[in-house]
Amino acid sequence: MTDDKTDNTLLNLSEYGLVPPQMEGSPRSIPLQIECVYIPIIGHIDITNNTFEVKVDIDLTWEATNEDMINYHADPSKYTPTFVPDLVFVNSMSFVDNSLVPLKGEVLYQIRGEEDKRNYIRHRFIGTMANNFEIESFPFDIHNLPLVVSISFYTADQTCFKIRSDGEPFIYVPRKYTAVPGFELSRTFGDAITDPSNFSVLIVAVQVTRIKRPFFFRIFMPLLSLNAATFSIHAFSETEEKIDVLITILLSFIGMIYVLSTLVPIAGKSNIFDRYAMFSIMLCVFMIILVTFDGENLQIHLYISILLHLYVLVSMLIKGFEARAKMNCGVASITKNLELEDLTYSKKLKEA
Repeated sequence: MTDDKTDNTLLNLSEYGLVPPQMEGSPRSIPLQIECVYIPIIGHIDITNNTFEVKVDIDLTWEATNEDMINYHADPSKYTPTFVPDLVFVNSMSFVDNSLVPLKGEVLYQIRGEEDKRNYIRHRFIGTMANNFEIESFPFDIHNLPLVVSISFYTADQTCFKIRSDGEPFIYVPRKYTAVPGFELSRTFGDAITDPSNFSVLIVAVQVTRIKRPFFFRIFMPLLSLNAATFSIHAFSETEEKIDVLITILLSFIGMIYVLSTLVPIAGKSNIFDRYAMFSIMLCVFMIILVTFDGENLQIHLYISILLHLYVLVSMLIKGFEARAKMNCGVASITKNLELEDLTYSKKLKEA
C-alpha cells in the first residue's frame, strides 16, 4: 500500500519534469533544527489583494557527517555539505531574494559546535506573501501574517523541521524597522508540523492588531452625530421644514458612504460600520415617509433609533470579545485554513 502511494507521487512529479533526489546512505530522517527566525521588516499589508511584504532570515542546522567533516577541514572556504535542504516558501506570491546568505565573507556553509558538529546555513527571503485576511470584525480585526515553509521533494521520513528543545524564543521581530501603518505588532508564534501529505512544514506567524481609535473618530462619531441630528425635526412644526432637515441629513449620510468606501477595506461580508451606515440611511428615509403622511406621530423614530444603537453597541462588544479570543490562538488557526494538523504552540513577541 505504501509502495503504491510512493509510485503515484513520483509519477505526478515526473509529469512536470521533476524527480525527487535520492537520499544517500541511511533512509533515516535528518532533523533540521530551527535556530532562529529573524523578521526585521514587515510592510504593506494589502487587505484588498490579500498580500503582505516581508523580509526574513532563517538559520538552520543539522548534523554533519564524517564526510562533511573531512571536506570542511580540507577547505572551509569551498565547503558544501553532502546534503543541503532546499526551502520552499509555500504561500509566496513573488520574491526579490530567495537564497542562502554568506555567513562569513563568501562562505555559505559552516560547521559549528564544540562537541556536536553541525552544518549551519542562513536562508533569506524577501518578497510578497499571500494570506486570507478576514475583516468582518473591522475595526476589531486581528490578523496572523503566516510564513509557511516546506522542503523540496523530501518527505518527513527523510528530513523534517525541528524546533529548539531549550524552550527559548526562536522568532525575533524588531519593531524599529517594521512599517505597518494602522496596525500594532501583538506577538509571534510558530511550530514545525507534518502535513497530511507527509511533508514537514514550518509555520511562523506575526500577529498584528488594527489600531481602532482613528476609525471611531472618523466613522462612528460622525454617524452618531448625524443620527442625533435627526431629532432636531421635533423643533419644527411645519412638515416642509421637517422634510428639508431630513433630506439634508440624508445627503450627509450618503456622503458618509464615500468616506466608508475610502477608509473601510472591502470584505466578503459586511462589517459593523457598513450596517450602521445603511440602517441609518434607511431610518432617515423612513422618517421622511412618516413625516410626509403623519407629521405628528413621531415617537416611533425614538424607539427605532434606540434599537439601532443598541444593536451597534452589542455588535461592537461581541466583535471585541471575539478579537480578544483570537489573540490567544496559535498555529491551529493557520493550519485550519491550510487543512493541516491541529497543533498549538505559542511564543510571545521578542524584540531583537
